[in-house]
Amino acid sequence: SSTIGALAELLLDQGVVYLCAWGPDCERVHDIADERIVWRELEIEPKPPVIMTTWHTDDTLDDMLWFLLNVADPDPAYEPTCHTRLALCIDNPSWAEQIERRLNDPQTLNREMRES
Repeated sequence: SSTIGALAELLLDQGVVYLCAWGPDCERVHDIADERIVWRELEIEPKPPVIMTTWHTDDTLDDMLWFLLNVADPDPAYEPTCHTRLALCIDNPSWAEQIERRLNDPQTLNREMRES
């Protein structure tokens, strides 16, 4: 969990404002990221806009990618500066290939999700 926490800290330092966790143990990843967010926010007054986190235990990878592209909108306060979606895949080349293919062609992903 210290490695996950360190990654969450790095992402927060880089400005992450919405984190979608998917895959084995994604609920734990989500909870650790939430914990890091809460600890940071305890030190800030006034409270910053919400940094959102979600976990997708029962979703397929395509479901989660569709959610990332179509539903995961940051708090409106972040909209002027939030223009990037980042997908991290750790140690699974087939998932990485699927992520790259889907994010490079979101129209096909959207069409196939509508048809399924």
